[in-house]
Amino acid sequence: MKATKYILLVGMPGGRLSTSAEVLKGIDYQVLQVPALDPALKLVDHFPHLSLVLIEEEVGLQGGRSFVNNVKEHHPNLPIIWACAGQQPSVVFDQVEPDIILPCNFEPTELRKESHGLLCEHFYPSYVIQELVASGNSVLVNSFKTSTSITDPALKTTQKLFGDTNALVTFSGDRIAGHVVVSANQKHLAALYQRIMPGIAHVSKEEGGDLAGEIGNQILGRFKQFFQKYSRPFALGLPIILYGSDLAIGYSTRRPTLMIGFQEEPGTIYLDFGFEIFDPEDMFESDTNPEEILESGEILFL
Repeated sequence: MKATKYILLVGMPGGRLSTSAEVLKGIDYQVLQVPALDPALKLVDHFPHLSLVLIEEEVGLQGGRSFVNNVKEHHPNLPIIWACAGQQPSVVFDQVEPDIILPCNFEPTELRKESHGLLCEHFYPSYVIQELVASGNSVLVNSFKTSTSITDPALKTTQKLFGDTNALVTFSGDRIAGHVVVSANQKHLAALYQRIMPGIAHVSKEEGGDLAGEIGNQILGRFKQFFQKYSRPFALGLPIILYGSDLAIGYSTRRPTLMIGFQEEPGTIYLDFGFEIFDPEDMFESDTNPEEILESGEILFL
């Protein structure tokens, strides 16, 4: 299982980037295209799954500098690739510049290399994604009596959260650290609370937040069992509950986070997972294949 990378292409249909972006399809990249900066900015603000923005200079000649400044101010971890109309950019940027500037004669393979470098898959190897999905699904189905449909995992570099109730749980240990944010709407959490606690007539905002925190604790609790097998034990922090719609949260590193949705009536519970410290090349101290553990069907409880 791999994470889908959603790329926003700002350019005219049939343009240079449109043609070159074809090399990104079929390798877990989904390309969304808009022809102008204004709709692109709206999409950036309202589509938190985005992993990367590609801009054709012909479209960005008017307002391109303002667009880059705006995106970097509100979504500092969202990378931008700027494709020049010539060998050098015609737009004069401020101190804030696109992450990558390509000359007009770039090759499609160069675009693929630069995109891949900004969103390197080594952040979230397939065994990490598979175990995280399994942990989330197991906890929600077995502990909280849900019947979920899982959305495709996606890399996310924007700062916004999805729900009006969000529980941040951190973890840290030897050569590993990170977080998970459980996001949902209060109405959904109240229904879930009443499902597991029959007879409760009213669920307060605080009780909904506590439930989101408990979901995060249990998911990370199951998830850490996998890492303990490879000498990567970690401890969990106390949940931090954040209330309010349209919230943004920043992290100390530029790693993209991993977004997974668990859909059920009356809504969706989102997991926003990220590593602050993790080197997959240093993960395994033996020749054991991590897929063997995932396929064994072994269940470990705290």
